[in-house]
Amino acid sequence: MVSFSSLIGKFVDSKKPKKKKRDEKRQLTLELKREYLDRINNLRFDVTEENADQKFREFYALVHQSMKHLLDLDYECTYDEMAHELDQKDINRELKYEIKAFLKDLETVEYDFPGFMKELTKKKTIKKELEKYVRALEKRGRITSEELRGKLELLITQEEIRSKKDLLLLYIDKFCRLLKDFK
Repeated sequence: MVSFSSLIGKFVDSKKPKKKKRDEKRQLTLELKREYLDRINNLRFDVTEENADQKFREFYALVHQSMKHLLDLDYECTYDEMAHELDQKDINRELKYEIKAFLKDLETVEYDFPGFMKELTKKKTIKKELEKYVRALEKRGRITSEELRGKLELLITQEEIRSKKDLLLLYIDKFCRLLKDFK
C-alpha cells in the first residue's frame, strides 16, 4: 500500500528544478565512487598469493556492483551489457572507450583465465624479441628519435605480471583510475 506521504514526496520530487536533480545525481555518483574506491582499496591491501582467486571473485563482484550503480541499472548485467549501457550514457568518449576495453579484458580474465595467461606468455616472448631488436638497432645507431627511444624503453621495461596477485593488483589500479575519472 502506498502512503500519502510517499505520494506527496514523489510529487514534490517531480517539481524540483532540473539543475537541483542533476546536482543531487552528481553528489550521489561521487558518494558511490568514494564507497567503491574504499572497498576496492581495502581489497588491494588484503590480497596475497594464497587468496588471489577469492579476491579476484570479490573484485569481479565489486566491478559489477559499481558499474550497475554508476550506470543506474536495475538488473544484473554481463560485461557486454555494461558496455552497451555505457554507450547510452553521456560521458567522455575516450573514457568510455577505456572502460569498455577494461571490461572486455576483465571478461577474458574471468571466463578464460588459462587462455589469458597463454596470451600473456606470448606477449612476454614478443617483448623479449622486441628488446633484442631495439638493442641491435641502438648499437647500429638506427634509432635517432629520443621520443621513439623513450617509448620503446617504456614498453620494454614495463613491469611484468608474474602471478595472479600481480594481475589482480594491476586490474585494481586500472579500475580505480577509471572510477576516479567517471562522471
